[in-house]
Amino acid sequence: MHALGDADYRTTTNATAQGMTSVLHTARLAADTWLQGRSTTAYADTMVTHAEQACGDIVTTYDSRQPPPDVSSIRLKQRLHPPSSRERRLRWAGSTRRCGSTPPSGTGARFHTSLVWAILLGTAAMTVYGVLAWLLLRPALGRPPVWGTGTSGKQGGMTTPATAVSNTSADSVGNATASAVEAALAGADGAREAWRHTDPGERAAALRQAADRVRERVPELADLLCDATGRLHREARASVEVAADLLEEAAVRGLAGTGRSLAGSAGAMDVVRAEPRGVVAVLTPWNDPYPAAAGLLAAALVTGNTVVHKPSERCTAAGLALADCLRQCLPEGVLTVVTGDGGVGAQLVQDERVQLVAHIGSTRAGREIRRVVGARGASAIVENGGKDPILVDAGVDPVWAAEQIALGAFTNAGQLCTSVERVYLHTSIASATVRELVRIAESLRPGDPRDPDTTLCRLVDERQLAVVAEHVDQARSRGALCLTGGARLDRDGSWYAPTVLTGCTDDMLVMTEETFGPVAPVQEVDSWETGLRLARSSEYGLAATVLTPDTRHALEAADELQVGTVKVNAVFGGAPGGSADPRGASGDGCGFGPDLLREMVALKAVHLESVPSH
Repeated sequence: MHALGDADYRTTTNATAQGMTSVLHTARLAADTWLQGRSTTAYADTMVTHAEQACGDIVTTYDSRQPPPDVSSIRLKQRLHPPSSRERRLRWAGSTRRCGSTPPSGTGARFHTSLVWAILLGTAAMTVYGVLAWLLLRPALGRPPVWGTGTSGKQGGMTTPATAVSNTSADSVGNATASAVEAALAGADGAREAWRHTDPGERAAALRQAADRVRERVPELADLLCDATGRLHREARASVEVAADLLEEAAVRGLAGTGRSLAGSAGAMDVVRAEPRGVVAVLTPWNDPYPAAAGLLAAALVTGNTVVHKPSERCTAAGLALADCLRQCLPEGVLTVVTGDGGVGAQLVQDERVQLVAHIGSTRAGREIRRVVGARGASAIVENGGKDPILVDAGVDPVWAAEQIALGAFTNAGQLCTSVERVYLHTSIASATVRELVRIAESLRPGDPRDPDTTLCRLVDERQLAVVAEHVDQARSRGALCLTGGARLDRDGSWYAPTVLTGCTDDMLVMTEETFGPVAPVQEVDSWETGLRLARSSEYGLAATVLTPDTRHALEAADELQVGTVKVNAVFGGAPGGSADPRGASGDGCGFGPDLLREMVALKAVHLESVPSH
């Protein structure tokens, strides 16, 4: 125990006075903002900072040996994981105990009076904090869903259990107001020139620093994704690590993509400059949010653009946490995050200051984005839905083929952009392959995503489960045979059984529309040529997999399949540094790899000659 001396008493008294000022100032700001209808994110941040500072100052100054708290980190943690009432009581009790039970002579009465005031003010500050969280961060009413990475305009908490737990605290931030989105765009536009002229080495260094911060927070970020979408924790950790790698990769490649010189005439210089486009709007999905966001954000930032980012409303907390890792390493206004549904995305896409929209999400949203952006002369990169086929040739080992199909169809419950969504099996190996596929499907173990023995995760929410059920039910009604699965699991949450369907035909939704669930729809083919024709018949063109022992067939598939990525004898795989353009309804523009940097810049040719001498 240490005694509380006069210096500590004066510090406590000052903190009490400052705390009173902060609480009163917070209350005034809350009242003014609410009465004037200006519940913007900027006002909310200011008010929350005042409230937290009031609590933080009062609590921590009782022990003069303790360093002051990092208010910015406290703010983010408390937004994502608000402390329970019991935790708050324990914190106050712990702070009081640190003061010592026997104050020095002559200061005891003053100390206890100050302590009472501190506790009362702290309680008031926390009350203000709670009111502000409800009042200022609640969803904006009356905003219709237009487009975005999700498809719902529903606001407030959603119960999306991994093991039947509520996701309300993490992903109920709600829609940014129109004025908040305007402020974000104005900030990005205002920071544009300074960031454009920042030394490229400094921009790259900021991304490397951000990559370090992401790696420091791997467990936290993995937990957020696990809680929001149900993804297996080991896969969520790997996803975070990939995001850090992408930040570092962009930092390296960004220094090499500065333009090129041309072979001009003697006495002249000709170069092509790669210049940033300006303000970039980045709209990212929920199913694999960390790599998707990290790749687009890093490419935009390292090339000198400023960014306004809207993560999916289905995993807002994960998007905010990743952006926080980057924002700590960047100047004000260079990266801003707005939250909400398609209405918020619409405001970004329509704004004349946004010169490029980078979107990963649904095909419907991507088509509308391209239409709106094209009409005003801006550019768009869109990676949208897929209906990826796997074509299994004669002569392939049936057990290995089943393992590859299961990996592609059931990983993350089929909720990956390049999940296997159509299966074409050569008749000669179909029976043995399907038999092993059913065995694998029935061996998958649902459960807590943090349990290493769990091998099946839930679907993101009831809305997605309804889509999967509709596709499977329609296929069965049209003659498909369900060998296993075909229904939701009897457990709390949005769980759907791994499903194997045979006898599928081209008129079924499971063979034509993106299902995004743990479903393997199988169609037998009697020849390689028939299988290849069916595999390339979809309007989507994201990726495709071919399993074949025949090199000629492999090369033919690479040439004939109209998709961005062809994988031969491996359903997942590929070397770093690859790039691809999706085809058809799957989008337009290179969304990953080194060629993504080219999408983020505008080229300018410069010809220079000296003034002729007289």
